Amino acid sequence: MKICIASSHDIPDIAKVHVDAWRSTYKGILSDSYLQQLSYEKSAKRLMSIYERNESIILMAKDGDTVAGFLNGGRERKNDPVYKGEVYAIYILEQYQNKGIGHELIKAFTSFLLENGINSMIIWAFTENKYRNFYEKLGGKALRNNSYTIDGKLLGETGYCWDDISSIRF
Repeated sequence: MKICIASSHDIPDIAKVHVDAWRSTYKGILSDSYLQQLSYEKSAKRLMSIYERNESIILMAKDGDTVAGFLNGGRERKNDPVYKGEVYAIYILEQYQNKGIGHELIKAFTSFLLENGINSMIIWAFTENKYRNFYEKLGGKALRNNSYTIDGKLLGETGYCWDDISSIRF
């Protein structure tokens, strides 16, 4: 598995991971109709906009020619007084989960943050997300709460926080 910075040419493959991972991860949390209406094209357009703004980094995990997962992150977006870095999105295709890819993406991202003088971080996860214990295993503490509405459903969010990302348990 190779972790690298995405280029504009990688965006369609990353968009596919994004949509497919949402469909598998949020099944039972979001309605089937909502998940089925997600499109690779809309995701690619949004990701390309993120890429072109050049305000964050998009890292990807590649297995040969296949993009198995990705992470998008950068500076914390809501002026949190403590946590200065933020993972905006991290998704791994279902068939690649539990193989250490998430760890490698987080490790590469924390290196990026440290190189840019940022040593604290937050990751928001839907409270109903069964995979959020991944952040706890990395030493994240559930210190922030928020809510988010998707398709008319109010979803709780938990912010997993690290005061010192150099202490993340890989």
